Amino acid sequence: MLQTSSSSSWVTDKLIGIKCRLQWDCNFRDTNCCNENCNSAICDGYCGSASLQESLLYYGAYVSQGLIRRIVSFNDINSAQDILINTDQPNTKPDFEITAELLGLDPHPWYALDKKKPGLRKFLTWATNEMKPPNYAPVAMGVVFQGSKEGIYDHIVTAIKGIRNGLWFYDHYRKKRRVVRLASMPAYNSPCCSVYCLSRKMYAVSLRKPPTVSNETLVRLKVIATSSGWKFLEPNWTCASQSPSILTLAAQVPYHIPSSATSGKKQYIAIVLETDQASVIRNTN
Repeated sequence: MLQTSSSSSWVTDKLIGIKCRLQWDCNFRDTNCCNENCNSAICDGYCGSASLQESLLYYGAYVSQGLIRRIVSFNDINSAQDILINTDQPNTKPDFEITAELLGLDPHPWYALDKKKPGLRKFLTWATNEMKPPNYAPVAMGVVFQGSKEGIYDHIVTAIKGIRNGLWFYDHYRKKRRVVRLASMPAYNSPCCSVYCLSRKMYAVSLRKPPTVSNETLVRLKVIATSSGWKFLEPNWTCASQSPSILTLAAQVPYHIPSSATSGKKQYIAIVLETDQASVIRNTN
């Protein structure tokens, strides 16, 4: 069921109203095998796809992680690799930024290797400002795993709030938010001692509202139930034995509009994930 309201409870000046999504682990191309030990499975993570899926729901669209990963033309069904937030090619946008643009978002990147943008304190200020009015934009960023030495990043997460000398974020492995702070940063060339550390070679992208969407037409979505029972995790349809799942979504109009515009209106929607796209099978007013 999709029910509209004019409540602004999902968006405050303390925490933007993005809801976490858990990531797929693998792309199962072998129809006879659906676990990480499959010889043909690509198990290098869907963290970038999960960040984009979270952001798209935040702006009113549901797109499968599997489809997001194939948006870039060379990522087809048989070789869908992870979406990288960085690039080694000069004057070339990373996969993540290109994918965000093709999905209609308005990405604004931060690359620490750009001489104009050094220092993690400056990054934290930039990211925190992106998540505040007027943008209220989530920030996808690279982080380093515990035990890893300084590198570009090991994993892509979604930052949702700036705090004193740090950030709250979703890591796509669990439903609760995590925190990363400057105080936990290791010395240069030393292993990360916390669960996550920021990268001094930070790559990040602010995912702003689609330019074609006004505040008056913006709708936020969140998954509130699924027939599979896993509302935070989309069924992995690259596994042939995975049954379709019906998702129930709640919709919210985050900015105030006249009450007469929504009075007495309810919408109902059911989505079945059967292939690489979500198919709307019922939508009534």
